Amino acid sequence: MDSIHLKKTSSVQQYDKSQESDSQMLIRVGKKFGFIFVVIFMFDTLVDWVLGILDLMLEGLHIAIEAAEYATELVLEYFLHTDHHQSEIIMVNATAIIAIFLLYRLYIAIPKLYSRFENKCLLHFNQNCLCWQATPLMRKIKLSLVYSLGISCILFIITL
Repeated sequence: MDSIHLKKTSSVQQYDKSQESDSQMLIRVGKKFGFIFVVIFMFDTLVDWVLGILDLMLEGLHIAIEAAEYATELVLEYFLHTDHHQSEIIMVNATAIIAIFLLYRLYIAIPKLYSRFENKCLLHFNQNCLCWQATPLMRKIKLSLVYSLGISCILFIITL
């Protein structure tokens, strides 16, 4: 039998910074600072958009919760022959039990989530350190100058 070996490839290919030219490096860093400038100049507008979208999401969630609460209340009143107050007491108790259970599960999962987050941060940091160490001295000088110029421009705009 022939076995097929599938090569695992990631859906996102990592950009090789060591193979880029100086102009590509300037364009890459320029895009980063351009994005920062857009965020600085449009900060109020972006905050308004984010708050508007968040408000719409919360209103939709509120409507969904109200619909679920009303449907549950009707089911309880029909099947258990309870009145409005008793149905609300049952729902509050069930909600409290579910919240306590979810908090317990979160408490149990926090160390695992923390270690996973820490491993990803360390991996990213190690990759950046290795990339920086492999970078030639002239490239390091050029990168440092470009980032210094960009940060100086940002600080100049902020102080205006």
